[in-house]
Amino acid sequence: EAIGKMAADLRGEMEVIRQAPLQAQVRLGDLEYVAAVEAEPPHRLNGLRGLPLGRRVRDPRVAHPAPAATRGQVPAEVPGIAEAAQADLGLVALLLAGGDQQTTQEWVLTRGWADLDRAEVLDPGHRFPAPGVTALVTTTAVLRLVADGRIGLDDPANGHLRAVRLADDTITVRELLSHTAGVDNPAPDRLYAEAAQDLVTVMGPVIGCPGPRGVAQASNGGIVVLGQLVADVTGQSYADAVASLVLGPLGLRDSSFPARVTDIPGGAVTGYNLTLEGMFRPFPAQVPTLAAVAGLWSTGADLVRLGLGWSALLPGSLAHEALTPQAPQAAQTEPDPAAPGTAPGRGRTGLGWLLSPDGEVAIIAGGGHDATAYLGVRIRDGRTYVVLTSRMIPVNTIAERLLRT
Repeated sequence: EAIGKMAADLRGEMEVIRQAPLQAQVRLGDLEYVAAVEAEPPHRLNGLRGLPLGRRVRDPRVAHPAPAATRGQVPAEVPGIAEAAQADLGLVALLLAGGDQQTTQEWVLTRGWADLDRAEVLDPGHRFPAPGVTALVTTTAVLRLVADGRIGLDDPANGHLRAVRLADDTITVRELLSHTAGVDNPAPDRLYAEAAQDLVTVMGPVIGCPGPRGVAQASNGGIVVLGQLVADVTGQSYADAVASLVLGPLGLRDSSFPARVTDIPGGAVTGYNLTLEGMFRPFPAQVPTLAAVAGLWSTGADLVRLGLGWSALLPGSLAHEALTPQAPQAAQTEPDPAAPGTAPGRGRTGLGWLLSPDGEVAIIAGGGHDATAYLGVRIRDGRTYVVLTSRMIPVNTIAERLLRT
C-alpha cells in the first residue's frame, strides 16, 4: 500500500512483478523495489531495496552494445530474450545457458562486457561468481555421503559435526537440507572479505537455531553448516571434498573455489553496481567468507553440466527424494541478496532445492553484491537453464521466459 501511494504521489506507473505473503517485487518508473515486512503483526516494513533499471543507464561505455557470442545450438528465441533483458535490467554482462538430458549437449549465449574499463567483450568462457547456486554443490556432496552410508538423512547433525555444533542437538541432516532447521544466518557484514574464513570465526563455535522448525525458510546458515559437515565427515577442506565428490565426477574443469582474492581465476568477470546517476561502478574484488553458500566461480557450460548431472551421482531413489516436497516454504522476511533462494514463498522445498508451486521446476538461485545466479531444472525431463549476471538484480522474469521457450 505504501509503495502504491508513492506511485500515485509521483504520478508513476507501477507494475507488480512478483507478490508473496511477506514480500513484493514492484517496478516503479526506472527503479525496481524489493520490499519485505516482518512476519508478525503489525507487519512492519523491515527491508526495502531499490535497483535502477536499464532506462536509468547513462554510462557512455555501454552506448554501443558488445557483440553477442554463442557456443552450441542456441534456441531461436534466446537471442531476443537476452537482448530485451540486457536493455530492460541494465546489465553489463548477461549469460544464458541451457541443456537437455536426452542429448547432454549444452548451449551458451553471452551479451555485454566482462570488464568495461578494459573494453573486454564477454564470451562463453568467462567465469562468473555463482552465489546461491553454489549450494547445489554443497547439498549434492551431502547426498553423496548419504548414498555412501557415511551419514543418514535423519541423523542428528551434531553427531557428525566436529568444528562447530548446533545449539539444538535434535536438528537433523534432512532439516538442514530442506531449510527447515531454523538455523541462524551469518551477519551480512561478514559475508565477503579479502579471504575465506572458517565457520567458527564467522559464527562462533555454537550456531544458534532461533527460527521455527518444520517450515522452510531459505537459510545461508543451514548451508554453511552442511559445508562444515562435509569437511568434518571427509576429513578434508570443504573445497577439496566437493572437488572429489561433485566437481571431478561431473567434469566441471572450469569451476573452482578461490580462497583469496588473488586466487580468483583468470577470465573472471568484473562485478558492477548501477548508480542512481546511471553509471556502472565496479566492486572491489572480494571472495565469500563462507565458500559453501556462494564461493563457487564457474562458467555457464559447467553450471549446465551441474544441473544435468547432479542426479546421476546418486541412487535413483535418493535423487527422486531430493525433488520430493519436504515442507511448505515460508515467505522470506528479509531481502537477503546472498540467500540460496531468490524466489519468495509459496512453493515447497526438496532436499537442497526450492520447488515451484506447480511442482514443475526445481530452482536454486541467489545474489551477492556483485552477481546474480539462477539454475532451474524442469523436473519432468531434466531440461536445465542458467542465468548469470555481473550485478545484483532479480532475474526471475528472464528465467520464466527461458522456461517457456
